[in-house]
Amino acid sequence: MGQNVYVCDNGGFESGNTTNYKFTTKGPIDEVYCTETIGTAYTATISLNDFTVPVTLVDNSNLSSGIYDPTLYADGVNIKRVNTGNYAIKLNDNNADKGLTSMSKIFTLDSEKVNFYYSIVTDHSSSNTNKESRFIARLYNASSLIYQECIIVENSNTLFSITSSKSLYTGWQCMEFDTSTPEFEEGDEITLELIVIDGGNGDYYTTVYIDDICDGCCPNCPTLNTDVGTNQVDLMQAVTCINAYNTIQSDATGAIYHAGEEVLLHDGFEALYGSTDHFYIEGCTDEYVYRQAATGSQDKDVKKPSNPNSNVVNGVQEFKVYPNPVQNELYITPATDMEIAKLSLYAIDGKMIMEYIPEIDSKAYTLNISSVTQGVYILTVETTSGEVISSKVVKN
Repeated sequence: MGQNVYVCDNGGFESGNTTNYKFTTKGPIDEVYCTETIGTAYTATISLNDFTVPVTLVDNSNLSSGIYDPTLYADGVNIKRVNTGNYAIKLNDNNADKGLTSMSKIFTLDSEKVNFYYSIVTDHSSSNTNKESRFIARLYNASSLIYQECIIVENSNTLFSITSSKSLYTGWQCMEFDTSTPEFEEGDEITLELIVIDGGNGDYYTTVYIDDICDGCCPNCPTLNTDVGTNQVDLMQAVTCINAYNTIQSDATGAIYHAGEEVLLHDGFEALYGSTDHFYIEGCTDEYVYRQAATGSQDKDVKKPSNPNSNVVNGVQEFKVYPNPVQNELYITPATDMEIAKLSLYAIDGKMIMEYIPEIDSKAYTLNISSVTQGVYILTVETTSGEVISSKVVKN
């Protein structure tokens, strides 16, 4: 590959070009399946804001072209064409021509997560089997396909909202792949492949906007308005800032909020006596740690971890949770000098799902969560020294 390319390089297209990416087109496709392969190389020059071609670089700094998707805007729905910054990629034109457009990126693995943000728009859906359009995401290691996610565009798919004229859209969503599993090794050559396919009837189009390809899903500046109630725990991280207006009730388990630049507790925010709450400056690490700052400092004793799937306290890696997302067995591996007293898995609403008290001298732990329904959970690790460390777990 020559000079190494990493997943976050030009991941937001803010260079104003498509360096490090390849595109293909294909069609017409009458029967649409999740196994569809990519087409032939798209060699045309990538233009700006041209919705009549299969691949265009969206420039939202060019306000004369509008900042919202035009199909949705006509229905009174304002979904921006970029997730963050000024640029994004739009795949597939706005023509109902049974077309397929793909993009791919080959990069050297240097992280334990690979993610991208996407926003799907279609002017309506098909009710005929194998005619519905698709959005497909695949991740390959050096030799084979490891992950595939196939989104079928149909009215019954709860991922989509529907406009007054029957257009379907997702808004900006984040998809994430776990590369901490044994199939991947740091330094491997990895391929991310994204495909969008029109409906097979030839009477409607589907397009997708792609932005912020990097190493983990994380919001930029979320606003928190939902109160934290009885036995609930609220975890939030952000790239830049968090704006909190909510109330943390006295009988809540508590809240941990951290962001790269600031956590703002606005008028109306309350953390009532009895809850345990921590707010600190740290970017997106997937770590949520109850801890005390060093005297006279603002958490200067806690360093940002380089490993987003490891839990770090005072600069020391305490334990690793993998795979994440998980389907069946979740593995927890502690550091050699750490003794775990209890493992607990909680739903987001604070309900305990399972609890495990291991043997003190164990060096590795396994939680079988195959019977747990899909969703986001909080794994809480309590050590024999009294530390409580929480980590988000996604069950597929």
